[in-house]
Amino acid sequence: MEQGGALGSFERRITPNALGHPLTAFVTAQVNQHRLAEVSEALAGIAEVVEVFGLSDETDLLVRVVAADADDLYRIAGQILAIPGIERTTTALAMRELVPPCLTPLLLRRAEGR
Repeated sequence: MEQGGALGSFERRITPNALGHPLTAFVTAQVNQHRLAEVSEALAGIAEVVEVFGLSDETDLLVRVVAADADDLYRIAGQILAIPGIERTTTALAMRELVPPCLTPLLLRRAEGR
């Protein structure tokens, strides 16, 4: 099946840019482990937080956020840092998406029984 066929249609998505949030940033956070559930719940309550991953590193969380502009990103980063249990954050602005999310190769492999 070609990538533009039925399986490729799974990859169609609404982009944050289309919703007025052209900036993407990654916030890394160190968290008080006893408050991880509380922190996760608070992050889920921030509309601009689109993904959160727990990491096995000195950094506890990788938080993907979207923002309308630099001032909006500053506000969001401050909102994250103010969450009880967040001890420290760093923010890195994504300059460009080089490889978009793509599940079609995995779907094709699965369909072929590999």
